[in-house]
Amino acid sequence: MFEKFIEELTQKAIADGADVDSIVNTYQNRYQLGIEAGMSEEEIVSRFGNVEDIVKTKQNKQTNQLKLFRIITPFGGDVTFKTSSDNAINIDMEERALDLYNTYISEEKLIIEPLKKESKLFRRADTDITISFPETTTFKEVDIKAINCDVDSKDFGFVCENFILNTTSGDCDFVYIKADETEISTVNGDITIDNLFVNSCEINTVSGDIKTKRGAINDLDVSTVNGDISINGKVEKINSSSISGDITVNNIYEKTSLGDLLKEGINTIFKK
Repeated sequence: MFEKFIEELTQKAIADGADVDSIVNTYQNRYQLGIEAGMSEEEIVSRFGNVEDIVKTKQNKQTNQLKLFRIITPFGGDVTFKTSSDNAINIDMEERALDLYNTYISEEKLIIEPLKKESKLFRRADTDITISFPETTTFKEVDIKAINCDVDSKDFGFVCENFILNTTSGDCDFVYIKADETEISTVNGDITIDNLFVNSCEINTVSGDIKTKRGAINDLDVSTVNGDISINGKVEKINSSSISGDITVNNIYEKTSLGDLLKEGINTIFKK
């Protein structure tokens, strides 16, 4: 099945004048990563998608980069990140949230934070916010602070230089995070990350569980108080401390080098 996929992909890339070697090598690497992650050949190929769409996407995609994306939500409610259907950033906010938050957006920044008159009150309002980014959006810095709210990013993956996530009394679910430096902390909440590929990563939890399903980390610093941390992937160096909590690291990529994992990731195998 995979050989047939590569043959069809090659033929389509040649016919459309695309960079054949680059496209084929990319999907060969992603196939190997999927195998080492325990996926079947059929499952991996099915997640690659149609060869016509792959070649077209490779030719037409444009990357949008924000220097800063910051969102601070102290009033409750859910925050959802999605992939937009167009090439624009879309913000869907309940009407009552307009009285609580200040939104600043430019070509380089998107900031959503409490209005100064509300920042000291932190009253519970349970207002939902949904932000849709173009699929190819990347970031220089991402800073997410969530209090009394869940964060759902199963439909959008973050690719950035620095990624910071702080949550209190809420659960988070991310499909993909790729960054140079990452700080993840939670108090009384659970965090699940399907794919985590970072150079340096600091993870802290108090009365909450943190789990990654796949990924690669060069330098990992973890601490837990009454919470469990489970890391599935390749970790080069680790420093850990625990009080009434378990820390588990499972290496699921024995044959692939850390450098290759960090460079490639498995972004396309695990669709957003």
